[in-house]
Amino acid sequence: QGQTWKRFAFDKLRGLEIASWDIAADGKGHLLMTMSGNWKYLEAGTKSDIFIMRSSDNGETWSELQRIRAPVDRETNGAFSSVTLDPQGTAVLAWQDWKGIRPNVYLSYSDNYGETWSDPAPVGRLGIDRLGLDYRADVSLRSANHRYYLVALRYNDDSLKKTETAVLYTFTKDELVQRV
Repeated sequence: QGQTWKRFAFDKLRGLEIASWDIAADGKGHLLMTMSGNWKYLEAGTKSDIFIMRSSDNGETWSELQRIRAPVDRETNGAFSSVTLDPQGTAVLAWQDWKGIRPNVYLSYSDNYGETWSDPAPVGRLGIDRLGLDYRADVSLRSANHRYYLVALRYNDDSLKKTETAVLYTFTKDELVQRV
């Protein structure tokens, strides 16, 4: 209940230059932590990627660092990941990716507390829409009552300097499964 604190370090993250992170809990001891970052100080020229770590014991121990994007996609940047987790073990992960001509937001889901993930599905139309996630936002993706809520930014042009609007996407897991 916060009466005592335990100091610890994520040794598995040493050397990872973290740009953003998010954490989700199911209230039953399962935690998912996502982060975007790169190993630029250890491996020159690496791009930003999306990572996940899992815990099933309220953070006492953590899984190995897991990369979400396929090796071919790591030639471009992935950033600003956000994750949500429900009590049934379904997790949804969102991130901004540049693997198309223009940035887009991608979604992937897991039915086993983040152990395995679906293939990613783009939110916007590839090569047409310019969608991103706001790195300043505390919340990009959340869930409630078996629905998911994603706030993405629609950019005016390819400079990505101005956003036209923020867009709210709502979907169920079944709707996401149909897109994958």
